[in-house]
Amino acid sequence: MNDVIPTIDRYVASWNETDPARRRALIAQTWTEDARYLDPVLSGDGHDGIDAMIARFQAAYAGNQVRRTSDVDAHHDRVRFGFEIGPDGGPALAGGLDIGELAGDRLRSITGFLDFAPAPAGQ
Repeated sequence: MNDVIPTIDRYVASWNETDPARRRALIAQTWTEDARYLDPVLSGDGHDGIDAMIARFQAAYAGNQVRRTSDVDAHHDRVRFGFEIGPDGGPALAGGLDIGELAGDRLRSITGFLDFAPAPAGQ
């Protein structure tokens, strides 16, 4: 299902886009209006919720990028791929697997699973 790769690449690009207007445009192009994102740390519903969630992520992980680390595996309306978060050209600080539901060429949902991540502050 190579036709889903542009959708996933836009999804990853939205996590890295720091210009709010361009990030909103990527979100609108990539996600359905009723979209939902959920992982162990973050969640967001709809375009507004996903945009706010990504802004919080960028503030917390300033100087880091989200990178896809695997091929995109897709069948029917489901997709999965590996990701990591780290400085450009540097080692990953966190990483895991995203599993998504598609609605045509847009994402309806993503559920993220962390394989490794920094310990919460104070631990």
